[in-house]
Amino acid sequence: MPAYFYYHAALASALGQLGRTKEAQQPLQELLKAYPEFPAKARTELGKWLDPDFVEHFLEGLRKAGLKDSTDSSQAGVAER
Repeated sequence: MPAYFYYHAALASALGQLGRTKEAQQPLQELLKAYPEFPAKARTELGKWLDPDFVEHFLEGLRKAGLKDSTDSSQAGVAER
């Protein structure tokens, strides 16, 4: 399901947590292509299905992967590396 955002978000988050930020760039780009508003809506979107503590862990992985702070929609997107 290449157009489904969650796959790309999960892969980027996992790679971010593993410190494999270079590898996380492709899934981050695919995530933003599938769901451009994701950075601003990430916490709400993930919170529909995941435990709040896991949502924070998931978001931490995305930040480590290079996704700009999802709570600040003016800074949404991928951080420059």
